[in-house]
Formats: sequence, C-alpha cells, structure tokens
Amino acid sequence: MPLMFHNFIAHGTQGLYEATQVSGAPTIVSDPAKFLGYACQMDAGEEFWFSDVDSGEVSQGDWLGYDFWINFQDKVPSSLETLLSVHGSVASTDDWNLRIDTDSDLEVYDSTQTLLGTVTDPFTVDDWHRIQIQYQQLASGAFKMWVDKQLVVDETGKDLAGSADWPTGAWYLNNRGIQFTWDGFYHLSGGSGNLSDFIDDPDFLGPFQNTAEDATDQGTPLDTGAWNDTGEMPFNDSNVGIYTGGSAKAGHTRFDEGARLGPGAFPGTVYAYKGIFRSRKPATVAATVHNHRLGSLSPPSTENYTDYPHTPNTSISTTRIVRSSQDAPADGDYLLMGMTIDAGGEGFEVGEVCGFILTDAVVAVEGMLGGVGRGVGRGVMEGVG
Repeated sequence: MPLMFHNFIAHGTQGLYEATQVSGAPTIVSDPAKFLGYACQMDAGEEFWFSDVDSGEVSQGDWLGYDFWINFQDKVPSSLETLLSVHGSVASTDDWNLRIDTDSDLEVYDSTQTLLGTVTDPFTVDDWHRIQIQYQQLASGAFKMWVDKQLVVDETGKDLAGSADWPTGAWYLNNRGIQFTWDGFYHLSGGSGNLSDFIDDPDFLGPFQNTAEDATDQGTPLDTGAWNDTGEMPFNDSNVGIYTGGSAKAGHTRFDEGARLGPGAFPGTVYAYKGIFRSRKPATVAATVHNHRLGSLSPPSTENYTDYPHTPNTSISTTRIVRSSQDAPADGDYLLMGMTIDAGGEGFEVGEVCGFILTDAVVAVEGMLGGVGRGVGRGVMEGVG
C-alpha cells in the first residue's frame, strides 16, 4: 500500500494552533529551532497534545511511523521523566511512551508499562537529534526505534495496543528539572517497518498564509457577497474577516496575500500538505454548513481542490486538513486555500488561515514564498483532524 501521511507539524505560525489542547504554557521559541525559524519548548509541568487524521484506510497491525527532532537544554531529570506518549484517542492507556532516566538514558515502555528497550545516554545537550519510530498497534506487535538514523531498539511480541482506537499523542514534561525543544514532526503509515520508509531528509515549507492587507477575491470568486470591511482579509482571532452576502456561493475566495500562495516552483511533488483554518459562524446561524477548501492551482486558472464541511461552532476554533498527493501542488503550481458559503446570507467569520508543505530537502530552489522547497513525494490519503 502507498505511504500515507496523517499529520505533520512545524511551528512557523509562532502559535500553538497545532495543539488540540495544552497544559501549562508550552512556548514557541526561535532559539533553538530546526525548521521555519521556530520550535516548541517544553518546561516543567507542560503538555502539548496532538491528533492525527484517520483516513479509514489503515488496518490494525499496519506499521505506524513517527519521525521528529528533539533538542535537550537539560537532560538529567530528578526522577524518571516521560517525554512522549502515544495512545488511542479515546483511551488513557498508552500504546507506548518514551522516558528519560536520571542517567540520561532513553527508555521505551509498552502499553503495560513494561520496559522494552534502553538507549544509553544518546543525547548531547543543545544539539538536535532525530528520533524515528515504527510500531504495530497489536497486543503482540513489533517496535523499532532509530536515534540519528542508528537502529537502537528492535523488539517483537510486545503489547503495543493500549487501545484498538486510532492513536493520538502528547508531549509531556513534569516537574523533574529538565527542558527540551521539539520540531519537525510527522506521522505516516503504510510502510514496511524499515528506516527507508521515512523521508530521508525532510523539509517543511510555510507558513503560506493570508494577511490583513488584501480583501480581494482571488481566482474564482464567490457568486455574490463580499468581505464586510475592505482591507480586513482574515488575519487573526481578534481581527476576523467576515464574509456575508445573499444566495449560496458556489465559488470560493482564495486566500492569496494579494498574489499566489507559494511555492510556485519546486522539483517533483510533495509528500503532504496541510491547511489550518481558524473560523466560526454567527450564533444565529450556527447550524449552517459552510466549507473550508484546500487544493492546488495550476496556472493560469486550473483549480483542483476538495471541500471539507466546517463543524458548526459559534466560538472560533481550529480546523486542520492534511492531504497526501490528491490535488497536491506540483512543480509550477500554487497552494489553494479558501471557503464556500451556504445559502441564505449567513456569514462566515475567518481568523488566521495558513498552509504548510512537507517535502524532501534534496535540491534548493530560490525565490519561494515562506521557505525553500525541494522534494519528491508519495502516498495518497485525505482527512480532517
């Protein structure tokens, strides 16, 4: 089966939009940072929860892969410290978790909290290290882990099924005297349990996002209606763009910063791309269905996209859409993000909207908006998380 990419996270928005919930106050910092100039730093008592998109195409027992970078500012806790926990989305029992002990050893525990592997002091303070994990979510499954591309744990017959439910996860840090920063995370499935399943040298492009400077409909405009305030294109939670009008809008407004959303030029295709939408509807029309739109534009005017219904919500909330391959920007294309409006003149209030691309750092390309692009991609999936 093809590789599917279920989520990827870099911190170029400089905010916590990627978290489904937090405890304490995880901080977005510029130093240290691995990708896009920013990373997430975890201090005592903080948690950062993330979710992945289940496309319905993954079977229990398929290999699930996690790839991320971590940088320790202090790696000697006062007692055993949990770093990362992966578990079912409706279960409190972990499939597995990573911990660091008082000797700075990295330890892996299965769903019964049985130690299944120890890596002796693998980290250097203030250096970025890459951790890659593949496992089978089974009561007798396999688990493999690589640190800096070296296989350090390879176990079979382990209980890795805290729940048969689709796995989600959380970064943790208790009050045990250490600090770390993480960046460049992605989750895939459909591999064979080998290091070669991962992107050899990943790169994260973005954020490609709107500004408050241009309220013009780009590309195929909505049939009727307009942004309430010219010059107030969707910007942030306190300066939302409000789109109103008459009948249903069959087209869309494309958030383009007055030009095109990058990149517009890069070799090959992307592994995955993502749209993040902050939006709400007025209380009087909370049941009305509007859509977020994500896809690509092939110049001069060929648009390829999918619409995703916005869950009725009168409080501003975050919608994340992750896709692999389908309608993905190819060389010379642009990222397309937008919305549609249902019938009856109901408004749609839109805050920050931004897009990201997961690619492969093979050949640098100059002149791109928001980053440098490279890469060849694979995989087919889509979903909303």
